[in-house]
Amino acid sequence: MVERLFIIGAGRHAAVVLDAVRAQGAYEMAGFIDDKLAAGTLVEGEAVLGPLADLGRLAQERGCCTAVVAIGANHMRRRVAETAASLVADLRWATVIHPSAVIARGVVIGAGSMIIASATLNIGTRIGRHCIVNTGSVLDHDTLFGDFASTGPGVTLGGNVSLGCGGYIGIGASVKHRVSIGEETVIGAHSLVLADCAPRSVYYGVPARRIRGRTPEDEYL
Repeated sequence: MVERLFIIGAGRHAAVVLDAVRAQGAYEMAGFIDDKLAAGTLVEGEAVLGPLADLGRLAQERGCCTAVVAIGANHMRRRVAETAASLVADLRWATVIHPSAVIARGVVIGAGSMIIASATLNIGTRIGRHCIVNTGSVLDHDTLFGDFASTGPGVTLGGNVSLGCGGYIGIGASVKHRVSIGEETVIGAHSLVLADCAPRSVYYGVPARRIRGRTPEDEYL
């Protein structure tokens, strides 16, 4: 039986995730959950059902206990996931993988994570919970992502790269093999990372250098 799915968030990243859900064919859409758009608003042909506060009621009414948080900003995705789990005791997290993604045998992908079209995850890679590997990103062998980490589109990682919890690598950036990027650190778009990066920092440039510190709530998208 195909599980019914709530997509939490109804912005443009959520539309990308919806496309992956439709292509994957593992879930039937129940609808979007969103605090900004009015109930009944259509997003790519699927309805917004109500705000996050109504998730418990909607889950009961629609017999749906599976969800994915399709919000790009890592700290917001974490906060919303924690709130959703507190509202529905038996909530299950979907793992969304576009069928055009190349996933090596034995790769581990955590619950709630989203692997978008044309991404490549090579042998030995382990992705935490509620992560995003965005369009066309290449993660070579033995890459490790902590929970709530993400990439922009077109990122290239060498082998044995680690990205800490809540970390983000911006569009088109490249990371040399055997580099560790600390938790909550942001790598700017099109940067070239050749050395380890401290946690809770912003790095960018060619080669990437530390620009400043940051908190998890600092905007970066």
